[in-house]
Amino acid sequence: MGDFNDILYSLEKQEGNIRTEWSMHDFHSFVADSQLLDLGFVGYPFTLHNRRHEGYIQERLDRGLGYALWLHHYPEAIVSQQVVEGSDHFMLILRTYAVKKRRKSRYIYDPRWGAQGCGCASVGKGSTREWRNSQVRIDALRTDLRAEYQKTSFDSSIIKEMEFKLQSAIQEEEMYWKLKSRVQWLKERDKNTKFFHTKTIAHRRQNLMKGLEDSNRQWRDDAEDMKRIASEYLSKNFTTDRPTQIEEVTQCVTRKVQPQQNASLIKPVSTTEIVDAFKALHQTKSPGPNGFTGSFYHHHWEIIGTDVITVVKSFFELGACQKK
Repeated sequence: MGDFNDILYSLEKQEGNIRTEWSMHDFHSFVADSQLLDLGFVGYPFTLHNRRHEGYIQERLDRGLGYALWLHHYPEAIVSQQVVEGSDHFMLILRTYAVKKRRKSRYIYDPRWGAQGCGCASVGKGSTREWRNSQVRIDALRTDLRAEYQKTSFDSSIIKEMEFKLQSAIQEEEMYWKLKSRVQWLKERDKNTKFFHTKTIAHRRQNLMKGLEDSNRQWRDDAEDMKRIASEYLSKNFTTDRPTQIEEVTQCVTRKVQPQQNASLIKPVSTTEIVDAFKALHQTKSPGPNGFTGSFYHHHWEIIGTDVITVVKSFFELGACQKK
């Protein structure tokens, strides 16, 4: 933490000469090469003001940077600013709050289960417990392999089998963190598990909502207050007290869909369309509300395909999914 006397993005400077992308390249390279992540901030975005009446300039020259491992231990850490009398810089305050009790974890299908040929019956809590400590399993395999190498006489077939198990475990770990990080442009077996882990932590911090400002411009960081503020905001913006007759609007809209086109649109969905749609699902994109990614449907279609087709057709015919 401190004054780095530079900025990462042009929006971190207000007024004065405009900063070009190349002029910030060195600082960008320093942060990237050091594998650091910006801790962000809460409150006012600038940390320096030149206190001039004319040519007033504000910049975010002071910031906190941290390693992914540190952020893993302090996921709730936040940086705020405080005015210091007589100084043109704000003082940075780092708070490493104790980790709050997390809500019940959401079930998400792990693509490693499909790669190992797990049946649908085993895709559940038992499989989750089996894969939870995958890094422990990798460390154990490395220890066993090291011990086998140190023997005065060893069986080469055993060594090959142990190396195969270790390589498979490492690839499965990479698949898991690829799903968690949601980075699609790197292929599996790139040996970038550390990169994926860092991206996951950065993504989690980016999406972390530390607090909300209520209608009275008061900052609220209590979970119940945040729920109330969000509910009030959405209710206010997506409701109206002056409903109008929709017919008055539709009468002025020119019809573009021809009868033949409409007949094609409203005809019953076919089995082929459903199968093609599920085959087109990306295997590691974000899962749906049920926690299943495209990988689940790809690996277990022979088991679940008939039921999925029935549910989809039922939805189009009845307008709702039947729960069984």
